[in-house]
Amino acid sequence: MIISSLPIATELPEAIISKNTETIELSVGDTIWDENISIRESQFWIYISCPSETNCEEINLTVTDSSGTEFSTTGRFHLELDGNLSAGQVSIVVTRAGDTAQELMISHIFFDLNSGEFIDAPSHIPNPGEDDSTWPVIEMDGCKTLLECGELDRSLIDDSAVWWNGTLEHSEDVDSFRLNSSIGDLIEIGVAAHSIDLTINIWKRTNSNLEPVYQEQFITGIINQSSRILIEHQDAELWIKISTNDVYSGLYSLRFAKHSPSDETSFGDAPFVPWIAPIFSETSISGHLTNGDDGDSIRLEASSRSEFTINWWLSGDADVYFQARIGSWSIVQHESN
Repeated sequence: MIISSLPIATELPEAIISKNTETIELSVGDTIWDENISIRESQFWIYISCPSETNCEEINLTVTDSSGTEFSTTGRFHLELDGNLSAGQVSIVVTRAGDTAQELMISHIFFDLNSGEFIDAPSHIPNPGEDDSTWPVIEMDGCKTLLECGELDRSLIDDSAVWWNGTLEHSEDVDSFRLNSSIGDLIEIGVAAHSIDLTINIWKRTNSNLEPVYQEQFITGIINQSSRILIEHQDAELWIKISTNDVYSGLYSLRFAKHSPSDETSFGDAPFVPWIAPIFSETSISGHLTNGDDGDSIRLEASSRSEFTINWWLSGDADVYFQARIGSWSIVQHESN
């Protein structure tokens, strides 16, 4: 039995605003990189790192808003800028001598004109049965089933994903909002960027009950941390609470999509028990695990002295069990990601 989960994505749809995280390749002779975006009056955050230990030239970073106000810094390996910008066009400019080929990793959060936090979101989820008309609602769309969304390593959730940029002023500040989804929807949440440590709590609410569903913490500076959450809308409203343990203010950027839960694989939803799984004859398969999921199984026909070469890729922590049946099922190998 093979248990697999979905991949990680780290970029926002380009149709809404430029990517939150991107890699820039500079060749010898390249002395400037720039980008222009339209924003509303808001805070901003940008972080640039040079992952190479040898080919890191000194670079200059300048952010200029529509009023001509400039924010700038200089460094070789890590640069960080934040501040408050006027509404309108903003330019981001990176300059260097251009003596070497160099790779730069750029993460940033700017508030666009139409979405995200315009006023401080409430710090608590409404009690069961309480009127929630004053809370923000994330209106989501998606690309039908995850099978139809593209390859395992796709860099975007999908073109219909929406996003939310928010601000946390300190450890006592919490943002809460509701996801506009229906029972059976598969909710995909991407953590695009964050300038402070984040804790995401997901709750479900009915007219009589409020209880936690899932919690995950995202730490700044960790390179390979999972940045995608999958939650199935089961039997109640889904609510999000965003908080931090940091004592200073910071920004975060999330994106949301909802999908149909059907057809997880090309032969339908993958069952948990191997003896009812269909025979698998294709060379590759993908699936997903959500809250409350017991696991997925894939059945391979084998005979005496059969040999299999199996490779897998998981977006987060999971266990892979190989079971064989000679009269009864038994685990012959167990791997942890």
